[in-house]
This record gives sequence, structure tokens and C-alpha cells, in this order.
Amino acid sequence: MKKNLIYSVLGVVFQTLFPLIVYPYITRVLGVSNLGEYNFYASTVSYLALFSGFGISLYGTKEIGKWKDDKAAYSKVFGELVTLNLIMSVIVYLLIIALIFLSPSYQNYKLFLITSITILANAIGAEYLFVALEKQKFMLIRNVVFKILSLVLIFLFVKDEGDLLVYALIMLLSTAGVSITNIINYRNKIEWGAIKIKEFHLAVYLLPLLQVFIMDALIHYYGMMDIVILGNMDTTESVGYYSVASKIYALSYSLLASTAVPLLPRAAYYVEHKMEGEYSTMVQKCYDIYLLIIAFSAFVLFFYAEDIIVLISGEEFRNGYVALRLFAPVLLLSSFCNFFIFEVFYPKNRNKFVLIGLFTSIVLNLVLSLFLIPLMSFTGAAIAFVISYVYLFLFFLIGGRGELPKFCGFNDLLKDTAGIVVCIAICMALRHTGLHVLIQLIVCTTLFVFFELLIKNKTAIYFQQLIWNKIKEIKVKNETKSAY
Repeated sequence: MKKNLIYSVLGVVFQTLFPLIVYPYITRVLGVSNLGEYNFYASTVSYLALFSGFGISLYGTKEIGKWKDDKAAYSKVFGELVTLNLIMSVIVYLLIIALIFLSPSYQNYKLFLITSITILANAIGAEYLFVALEKQKFMLIRNVVFKILSLVLIFLFVKDEGDLLVYALIMLLSTAGVSITNIINYRNKIEWGAIKIKEFHLAVYLLPLLQVFIMDALIHYYGMMDIVILGNMDTTESVGYYSVASKIYALSYSLLASTAVPLLPRAAYYVEHKMEGEYSTMVQKCYDIYLLIIAFSAFVLFFYAEDIIVLISGEEFRNGYVALRLFAPVLLLSSFCNFFIFEVFYPKNRNKFVLIGLFTSIVLNLVLSLFLIPLMSFTGAAIAFVISYVYLFLFFLIGGRGELPKFCGFNDLLKDTAGIVVCIAICMALRHTGLHVLIQLIVCTTLFVFFELLIKNKTAIYFQQLIWNKIKEIKVKNETKSAY
């Protein structure tokens, strides 16, 4: 489990570094309006991809993870889920064609069609198979290769505002390349003799998939549908400001939540086989890790919001810092909501409870957005986002208290809080030094880590031991090779 966690975190770290390198360049080359247009279409396609996926990714991760020791059983499930995914993709492509011809908001049909190819790529790529079988190392290497290739192509071919479609094609390459690699590699992971089309019973999946689909669609509402709503109610410039802040928030969130879905098959396995001790240990460790990292990350996003926006996207996007500062405290709430869903409620089949919480929070967000966006533009959308997540966190915490494993890390929580207080003093002092914001962030992070180790924070010590053990392992391997 430790290795898979490391690979998952490294994968998300690399995915975080990629936009941090690309985004400052793209925002300056394409400009606010073009970037807002691309994000509008990309967000629409991402949401449509949820419909074509029909909850198959989450459901497949859980079900294949439960039966990963039985190749014939999970191969049959895999074949049926891929078939359903392809059927749903055909329906969604018909909807895309209708939008192009009937909606005035989707007239850039070339950009729409290019970004929509990801729907087919996701269907045939079946990423959930590798997540369920815990092949995090393979996924890490594959993602790194295609991200580096995309990075090189962007710097070579995206030169001015007229290269929007070129940028879209390069971004598509990353997704399509991953899917092709998956197809090549899952050939030997599947027992093809167990997949018999005549014996398919697709109807039995419809009800459980419908529940998971609704849950998945509601989870992905934030960061996609809120941008679509803003794009239909306000200018592309406001979408540009909001989407930059949302992108930075999403990068931080994805890094912090990187353990949730990869741990889903293990959580489902523990629950299915009634391994309560192992399950409780895993959940408690996740509690501790989340509290240590998320609290510090939320503080950094809040304190350096304006500097981060300008550093990543340029002076033109400075106004987006207001939204990012509003997003920062939500980082703690949204990460724990994600954790509650994937490691607690979903493995324990509390789907209806999750659906009620997500649905009511999104209704709240939608109502607030319709009221606040005309009054406050993208800032109103950000405020609606904050309020709805506060509600969702409280809903899960109070309504699901009987299912949530008991939290036992109060000592470390106090140490985390003490570390944040020290960071506030350090950052306020660094403000007056004139140092570049990156140097300030490095200094602040380093001192926070040293302080947590000094006061013997158990989670910080756990990470220290993990790193030292990995270094020793690499050293032993190198010495073994040298001996030969």
C-alpha cells in the first residue's frame, strides 16, 4: 500500500507541475478570452464525459478491486462495462451534434469536436482497470511520458492567439495517448475467454450504475458546471479569471486528494472481507496525512493568493486572486468530503446518503450562483462555491457520524495548528524582505517541516521514515549492481 500511495502522490505531483510550467506560458500567449473559450468547451466536454461514463469508472474501480484475485470474474465485469461505456458514448455524441446545430453558445464546432474526442478515448482506455488492480507505477510512467511530450509540443507549436486549436489538439494527445497505451497493456490483464457477448447481462448494472453516475456527476459539478454556468451568464473574461483561480485550486485539491480513488479498491476489499482492523488503520493514517498537508496548503493559497495568480498566469489575470482566496479555506473541507465519499460511504454502500448530500449542496450552489453572478460576476460564483461546500462538509460530518471511523489524532492536530501559527509569523516577516515569492514559499515550507519534526508530529516522522527507507532501498540496489 505504501508504494502505491507514493506512486499516486508522485503522479499527481507531476500532473501539478505540468500546468505550473505550461499555464504561465499559455495564459500569456492565448490571452484571457481564448483561454476562457477553451476552458468553457473543455468543461462542457468533461461534464458530457460523465454522462458517457455513466459512473462506470467508479463502479468498475470498486467491483474489479473486490474481485482482483479472480481474473475470470473481473474480466467478465470489464467486458460488460466497456460495452456499456461505448453505448453511452454514442448517445453523448448525438447530443454534441445537437448542441452544435441548436445552441448559440457552441458555435466553435472545431474546438468542440477536438475536445470531445476525449469521450471516446476514455471509453476504450478503461483507466479504472489499472486503478482497481493497483498498477500505480505503470500509470505514473505512462502519464509522465505523455505529459513531457505534450509540454515539448506546446512550446514548439503554440506561439500566438491564433494557435488555440493547436493547443486543443496537443492537450487531446495526452488523453488519447494514455488510452492507446492502456489498450496495449490491458490485453494480458484480461482473461478474454471469460468475455462472452451472448452471456452479457447489461441490464443488471443499470440501477447501481445510475446511483454511481449521479454521485459522480454531482461530485464533478464543481470546477466544470460552475464554469459553464458562469460562461452562459457572464463574459469570457470573467470565465478566464475564475477558471485560472479554479485551476490552481483544483491542482492543490487533486494533489491532496490523490490517495482517495487509488485507495478505493483496497477500502472495498477490506470492507467486503470484513477486515475491520486493517480498514481502521488505513482510515486513521489518511486522517493524519490530510490534516498535516491540507491545513498548510490552504494557508499558503490564502496568504499568497495574489502572488500565485500573477506568478502562474501573469498580471492580466491578477483579478482572479479574490476567487482563489475564497477557495483556499474550502480546500480542507472539499478534501475531507472527497475522503468521506471514497473511503467511507461508498465502500459501505451508503450511496443514497452521499447522493442526498451532493444533490442538496449543488441545488444550493445553483440557486446562489443564479443570484450572485449577476451582482458580483465571478466573485459571486466563488462565494456560492464556498457556501455550498461548507454545507456539504457539515452534512457528511453530522449525518454520517455513525459510519465515520473515530478520529484519534488530536495531539497531531494541535501540533499542525501550532505549525500554521509559526508559518503566519514567518510569512509576515518574509513579506518585508523583498524576496521572490518562490523563495518565500520554499523557506516557509522548509521551516514548517522542520518545526513539525522538532515537535515530533507523528505524521511528519512517518513521512521522514518513508523517505529514508526509500533512499536506503535505492542505495542497496546500487551497491548490489556495483558488486556485479
